[in-house]
Amino acid sequence: MTDASNRSTRFTEGALAWPLLALAGPLMATQLLQVVYNLTDTFWVGQLGTEPVTALSFSWPIIFLVVSVGGGMTTAGTILVSQHVGAGDDDRVTHVAGQTLGFALSIAVAGAALGTVFTPQLLAAIGTTPGTTVHGLAVTYT
Repeated sequence: MTDASNRSTRFTEGALAWPLLALAGPLMATQLLQVVYNLTDTFWVGQLGTEPVTALSFSWPIIFLVVSVGGGMTTAGTILVSQHVGAGDDDRVTHVAGQTLGFALSIAVAGAALGTVFTPQLLAAIGTTPGTTVHGLAVTYT
């Protein structure tokens, strides 16, 4: 069996454990790194006092929303590329990958612009009081 043939069948034949671990492993590692980042961030911000930690608590839902949209775009792009790889349509693979990257970049730029303008209002909508230290810190952090 050739190397290319071996690579194409290693996820579609045999036991299910290997493909699940190989495909889910990077996703689990990404989530673990995100949790470690958040714990580290909270630890160091906690050294500054309770108001900065409170500001983090208000910022995280908005940040997680942005991370979730990015993760969704990544997953959708991976699925589309995988379908074309499976079909052996190499021309469509590069087209779909390029379109996915362009679309994700457009979403990122639009999200950054909207976030810059509407973060104070979003934070007020989820419970911060405009004009307070916590609100100002949350806006800065977000």
